[in-house]
Amino acid sequence: MRAWRALLLRIMLSALGVAAVVGAMAFLFAAGDWPGRITAMAFATAVAAGMLIGALALMDRPKLFWAGVVLGAATLIEYLGAMYLIGPADFLRQTYGLRDWAIEGTMLSVGGVFIPFMIGVQVIFQTRFRWTGLVTLSVSTIALLIWLAGAWGTALSFGSNRWWWDERMWTSGGIILGMGMVAALAMIDFLPDSRRHWRWLGILGATMTAAAVIWDTWKPTGGPEWPVITSTTVALVTAFVMVVLAAKLPVAQRWLAHATVAAGIACGSVLVASVLLHEFGPQSLSETREFMERASGAAGILAGCGLLAVWIVARVVKPPRYETEPVFIKEITLVCPRCQKKQTLPLGESQCGQCLLHLAVKVAEPHCEKCGYILYNVPGSACPECGHPTSAAVVTV
Repeated sequence: MRAWRALLLRIMLSALGVAAVVGAMAFLFAAGDWPGRITAMAFATAVAAGMLIGALALMDRPKLFWAGVVLGAATLIEYLGAMYLIGPADFLRQTYGLRDWAIEGTMLSVGGVFIPFMIGVQVIFQTRFRWTGLVTLSVSTIALLIWLAGAWGTALSFGSNRWWWDERMWTSGGIILGMGMVAALAMIDFLPDSRRHWRWLGILGATMTAAAVIWDTWKPTGGPEWPVITSTTVALVTAFVMVVLAAKLPVAQRWLAHATVAAGIACGSVLVASVLLHEFGPQSLSETREFMERASGAAGILAGCGLLAVWIVARVVKPPRYETEPVFIKEITLVCPRCQKKQTLPLGESQCGQCLLHLAVKVAEPHCEKCGYILYNVPGSACPECGHPTSAAVVTV
């Protein structure tokens, strides 16, 4: 990797030098548009080399290896597309009839799924976020394929319907990616013993929204909007609650998470109520509807600020840490209950060195029954990690 980084660094510095020299000459002598093209190509080369250096740095770290692979692949695709559009695009368009929209659409497609892909490959190997990463990578791949089909299908087709196809393909891919990300957030902490079964309301809402928008995109029906607004709100509120609850807060600050969740639920509930009132209520309640919309906005502001505060507290304020590393005990000093001889014996099956009394010695570290936190040397009667009441250490002889 070091040799590749050195090579890319030379390329980046050389490209910057070419861009500087040719760009200055282009301003001084203004001879056609090729000096400007060369300057742009050299600058794009320098940027791509810098991005690849960053990708190699990520690949050197085992936990970020696949994030580096995604960054490198996206950089190469965007760089090749930029070089084509800056350089020989006009010549190839006139000679072979190639269309710029295929390349532009490919670049936009890769750029649109780049951040979701980076997030997916980063979190898929973490137990708490495994399903979030899997869903994120799945919907990103589907959206990418749909967008590429739209871009290349539009570029290679002729006739008046090609833009109709492109618009619908981009809308379909976009709603799948957007609602898929919302469903992925609802899958946070999706573990075998998870009791947050209400997460399926958000997943169902995201699925219904995506299906309704795609259907209306390809076969417009002009139906009411309140079902889509309702399902979207349910999905967003569920994802919001899961993101808030994913923050690990000390016990003393958990009220902030509860208040934030309440604000988010209030925002969504009041918004849906105002939409339903607008759809089915009498016109005389218009002022009530306007007040509900303002109340929903106020709750949304509180929820957004609360979300930021929750994660800031989770990152800055850590619960107290005690000497909680497991103690690997191999032997124990005790007094024989029969002959009262003090002696040191190994754990497990043993016997008294004087009276030969058989002894079974077992020592177990105290753990929190709820979260598994090691309670060795922890004062108080509550787990410092989750606040669950604790019991005395288990020591069996």
